[in-house]
Amino acid sequence: MLPRLDALGTIMSKHSPTLARHLDVLSVEQIRRVDAIAVRDFGMCSLVLMENAGRGCADFIHSRWRELGSILIVCGPGNNGGDGLVIARHLHAMGHAVLVWMIAERKKLSNDTEINLKILEKTRIPIRWFQASADSPLEHKEIELQTDVNKCTAVVDAMLGTGASGPPRTEMAFAIRILNQAPLVRIAIDIPTGMDAETGVASIPTFRANETLTFVANKPGFLNPSAVCCLGSVHILAIGVPPEVIDRVL
Repeated sequence: MLPRLDALGTIMSKHSPTLARHLDVLSVEQIRRVDAIAVRDFGMCSLVLMENAGRGCADFIHSRWRELGSILIVCGPGNNGGDGLVIARHLHAMGHAVLVWMIAERKKLSNDTEINLKILEKTRIPIRWFQASADSPLEHKEIELQTDVNKCTAVVDAMLGTGASGPPRTEMAFAIRILNQAPLVRIAIDIPTGMDAETGVASIPTFRANETLTFVANKPGFLNPSAVCCLGSVHILAIGVPPEVIDRVL
């Protein structure tokens, strides 16, 4: 199902929560300012924002696809990957079978992502790493990922968020190609990996989502008609930021 456009051309969804006024579109810079103001001036912990984002996505996935089989969650090193780890934890608590792949080097994880990974490592959720080494070349990792993909019915893309630019690097590019070819329900978190949030231009490759769960507001690139093939249906989710924070970036 394609996203519905309102009279202004803004991507909307009948599932989207009601948001504060003027929140149709916020630029990447405005979204950064929302996060910074929430943490610096309103005393909100960045981990709380990540928790809210991940829990909101998990609730949406659970309510929409309650009967899904195994769910593959593919995470990158930044905070988008941290959102994915929170999603994995909550879906696991809701009774879903969850499998996590980290497309990252551990030493490059953001602080909040590392914290959430340590939590997840204490659970029964399998965590695998897509990273070539002398003992396990990239070709072997591809086979391992493909094997896990074949066991799953849905995949959550939490590799790269709105701050990324340029084509995904080697490991992510390999992973995206495998995921795009599989007959899975494909869900992107905030933005499909490989898409430019400002322009909507898709790199080669870009994750092709059936559903995109984005935070706070649509991104400018979502208005690019060519972006629809990778976005699927777009749903705006809140992360608990007070409207007074939003007012300061408008």
